[in-house]
Amino acid sequence: MATIEIHIENISIDEIIEWLIEYFYVDSKDEFYDGCYRLSCRKDKDFIPVIVSTKTELTNYTSVWFNAELDLWPSQIECAKAASSFLSRAVICEPEEYCGSPNLLLRVIGEEQQLIDIDST
Repeated sequence: MATIEIHIENISIDEIIEWLIEYFYVDSKDEFYDGCYRLSCRKDKDFIPVIVSTKTELTNYTSVWFNAELDLWPSQIECAKAASSFLSRAVICEPEEYCGSPNLLLRVIGEEQQLIDIDST
């Protein structure tokens, strides 16, 4: 499994940490650049660095990048579903298969999924 990156709509860093606590022990939060945070997380004996960026190209979305291979979720879509369900927010991630355009991403709200053109978000 590759690393996972999702984008969560209209979310604060504290809300993201609340969600992460459902799965990990969050050791620390460090703002290393304006709007970019490094979270040190652990699951059992595994260290999982998580990078959160509140300033992304996707307006109103915050990036959450798990910089480690995880077996917690079998895919980015499953991670997006888990985040959306817990946070009651829309979550964007890459679709599992290429959809003919690099601008098409998958928008997940609960169990619903829809391809969207990121140039129109």
